[in-house]
Amino acid sequence: MPLPMHISPSEQVLALATRQGVLRPVDLAPLGIQAEVLRRLLARGLIKKIGRGRYVPAGTRMDPQLVWAGVARAIPNGVICLRSALTIHKVMAMPLEPVDLAIERRAAKPRKAKPAPRPPADSPFAALSQLKPARPAPRRKSRAPKRKAEKS
Repeated sequence: MPLPMHISPSEQVLALATRQGVLRPVDLAPLGIQAEVLRRLLARGLIKKIGRGRYVPAGTRMDPQLVWAGVARAIPNGVICLRSALTIHKVMAMPLEPVDLAIERRAAKPRKAKPAPRPPADSPFAALSQLKPARPAPRRKSRAPKRKAEKS
């Protein structure tokens, strides 16, 4: 659903952040809104920064679904797996951190912000600062026959 164009860029950003939950500056490009609007809203206290390039509306209640949404937005091709997936589907209760995440073997390793603003340990967003990919699958050995060295 497109946003009405007769409202101000700040109101468009707030409406988008409310609808999506977690907002990134990249999400503003299709609307023609510059990232400076995010910085102004942040300075006015209408949104808050939860991690590198991730923002939520200031009145947002911090819950596990928002944490997982933030992880999914941070690593779009990643898959939340193992204990984290069981927690999402309410099969078992586990703490939010660390979030188990599987990424393709050749994919770039997720970057952390340097210096990383660390949320308090009791915050649900502490999991976002500790993104770790799940353990990669073991490499298969080649089945090609080994060549023997020739003597000369």
